[in-house]
Amino acid sequence: MEHLDRARDALTSYTSQLERSTVWAAVAGFLTLIFIANYFKTSPRSRLAKDGQPAAPREHPYLIPFIGHAPQFLAAQEWFLHRLRGLYPEGIFSIRLFGSTHSFISNPGLTAAVLNKPRSVANNDFLTPALLRSNFGLSKPDAAIFLSIMDQMSENVAGLLTESGLGELMDATLAHVKRTVADFVTFNSSPADQADWEINAGAEVVEDSKGEAFVQADLMELVRNYVAKTANPGFFGTNFVDNFPDAWQHMWKYDAGFLLMSILPSWLPVPSVGLARAAASKFRQCTYEYHEAMDKYLDGKDPGIKWQDLDNVSTMMKGRAEIFRRVNLSMQGRAGADLGIAWAMNANANSLVPWMIWEISRDVVLVEQIREEIAPYVRVAQPSNEFGAAVWLAPELEHVDVDGLLTKCPLLKGAYIETLRLYTGSWAMKQTVKDMIIGERGKEQAFFVKEGTYVHCPQDLHQMDPEAFPDPKEFLPQRHIRETEDKNGKLVRTAEMGTMKPYSGGPAMCKGRAFATREMMVYPAVLLSLYEFLAPEGRGWVMSKTEKRAATRHPLSPLTVWVRRKKFD
Repeated sequence: MEHLDRARDALTSYTSQLERSTVWAAVAGFLTLIFIANYFKTSPRSRLAKDGQPAAPREHPYLIPFIGHAPQFLAAQEWFLHRLRGLYPEGIFSIRLFGSTHSFISNPGLTAAVLNKPRSVANNDFLTPALLRSNFGLSKPDAAIFLSIMDQMSENVAGLLTESGLGELMDATLAHVKRTVADFVTFNSSPADQADWEINAGAEVVEDSKGEAFVQADLMELVRNYVAKTANPGFFGTNFVDNFPDAWQHMWKYDAGFLLMSILPSWLPVPSVGLARAAASKFRQCTYEYHEAMDKYLDGKDPGIKWQDLDNVSTMMKGRAEIFRRVNLSMQGRAGADLGIAWAMNANANSLVPWMIWEISRDVVLVEQIREEIAPYVRVAQPSNEFGAAVWLAPELEHVDVDGLLTKCPLLKGAYIETLRLYTGSWAMKQTVKDMIIGERGKEQAFFVKEGTYVHCPQDLHQMDPEAFPDPKEFLPQRHIRETEDKNGKLVRTAEMGTMKPYSGGPAMCKGRAFATREMMVYPAVLLSLYEFLAPEGRGWVMSKTEKRAATRHPLSPLTVWVRRKKFD
């Protein structure tokens, strides 16, 4: 009997498990049928009209209703979008994300058509209020005030596009570069004797097998911190940079989490977002104190012992402070707004300069060609030394011809454009507020985009397209150089952006692009004229994997280089 009881219990248990398995199998089968049905249901939308009439962008089929393509988009966005670019060669396609239609454009002609549409047709008005709150830390009342003066803010920043505005900033920047460039690397072993940018880069003195000394450092940290320390005095004034030596470390941490901050709710415990919010708070403390001092300065009062040189704050930043005062924006609101302008002026160009130096220096032929090209426009002199070999005097940066670098150095400019192509990926987004038709100039096929569609123009879809740029992962500055004849029949070489739009386009084109261009042309020219950047002995050029941040790519491990001073007769 005991054996029969055990057998009966075993049979009952098996039957129960079989029933549960059957239920789960039925559920899985039902869901599979739903997914397959949804896939075939959405597949007909992927046909492109052939009659020349405006066609809806082809929509990629998806399995899961409502969720759509969210799993692929969130898990492997770059791979997913680049794959779809190849599947839809017309340069536009649509996906579904949580019930909404999102159209992505890789064709530069269609991108230009979208970016030039008036706000009454398509705009990103929904985006700015959200970023003011989530990323820049403005309260709801302060955000409303800031939105009311957006036109004044745009006009103020547009001063960066004028000759006088650019001249003021470049003069201030070059003055700081001339004063500090001899100490770009100091060859001091002790952090107490190093410059801030060396400490941030983990600089140390090493020797090669022949006994020659080099400074080993992380090129990204060395250069972007040097640029921050020498370019920002032209914006915020010398007091701000001197009073807050750690401000730029907060800025880099903030930038690392910027994208996720704009997407994820503040209560979600994501480490990178938490670090970014803490860094933003610390930077706002700096800009808060700065605005307290500016308020006193503009009232003609003594701003305090730490703020005695506010005269050298840029015209643009003084203008911003005056506007904020007129509309009674709170100190917290001013601090958040200037976190925004500081991020815009530092997070992207500062990180691109080291990438440009890295790529140029890796090619022993290219680096010497560029040095030869820029030599007439970066004048370096070795001071006479009356004390003999026992006393070393640093070469002096006597003059930088910015216009000459911009207009007469096509290889340097080609390297600048190629750096933008490889390491940037600006992402313009608009929502259509009415039905919209877009087309590529000179092409018959046009596309009809329905009202309410989110239209995305990620520039790297074009910049990394092998159809547009063969061998897209290779750094080839020559691909951007064109040869033409002038009116006298002389061959002229120029470097051109072509179909690239790294600064977006249309009315929303980046207002700081002219200064960013000068930064990226001047800093590499000066540093390559005075220093050599070499691969560590025995290691070679070890390229780090990268991650995409808000608009630029960033290395996931140090870009380790050896640096030595160039020798001059």
